[in-house]
Amino acid sequence: MEEGPAPAGPSHCCDTSGAMRLIGVTIAALLLAASGSAGGDTSSKRPTLRLVDFEPLTVRGHNFKSGERVKLLVSARSVQRLAAKASARGEFTVELSAKTDRCTAVVVQAFGNRGSRAMVDMTTPDCASVDRIDP
Repeated sequence: MEEGPAPAGPSHCCDTSGAMRLIGVTIAALLLAASGSAGGDTSSKRPTLRLVDFEPLTVRGHNFKSGERVKLLVSARSVQRLAAKASARGEFTVELSAKTDRCTAVVVQAFGNRGSRAMVDMTTPDCASVDRIDP
C-alpha cells in the first residue's frame, strides 16, 4: 500500500506555539518589572547622608521614608545628638553647632524610626591642599 502526500495543515513535528507563548510571557514580565523600577519611587533607593558645608557643619539626608523621624549622632571634635523629620520626598537638612573645618574628622549616623539607616564617614579628611607656611 502506497502512502499518499502528507495531509495539508499544521505539522505536529514543529509546533512552536507553546514556546512562543512562553517567550511572550517572559518578555511581558521583564517589561513590567523594568517599568516599575524606572518610576520616581524612592522607596527602593538606599538612604544617604551628605556633608554639604563645614561652617556651619551641614548634613543633608536623601531617600529616607516620607515623614520619618530621624535621630542623628554626630562625632566632630565632640558628640552631638539631634533629631530631624524627613519631608514628603524623604529629605532633610540639619545645621550643627559643631566647630569644624575641612581638616576635622566627622562621622554622622542617621537612624530613622521606620528602619532607614545611613552614615557619612570623613575620619580621614583631605587636608593636603590646605596652604601652609613653613618657617
